[in-house]
Amino acid sequence: MTDFDNNLSETITGMCRDALNALNLKEGVASVKDWQGNPPNEINNYLLNEEGTEFAGVATLWSGENFHFSLIETANGIWKADVPCAMLA
Repeated sequence: MTDFDNNLSETITGMCRDALNALNLKEGVASVKDWQGNPPNEINNYLLNEEGTEFAGVATLWSGENFHFSLIETANGIWKADVPCAMLA
């Protein structure tokens, strides 16, 4: 993996963590990965769909609890998060 790939992976991870942590989760997000458990990378398009309108994957809380998440761009250009209600405080 190149430095560019590592930096982009870290940037996407941080962006997803920040967006999810802003939702008043019951505890903070420790990591985000794809459905197979891989960090954001070129192979999984850094968790972004082909249209560039949705980041999706699995987030792990500091307790080790996992949940699926989506960060979706709406038609008016605003991003919204889709997470299970059970993860919210």
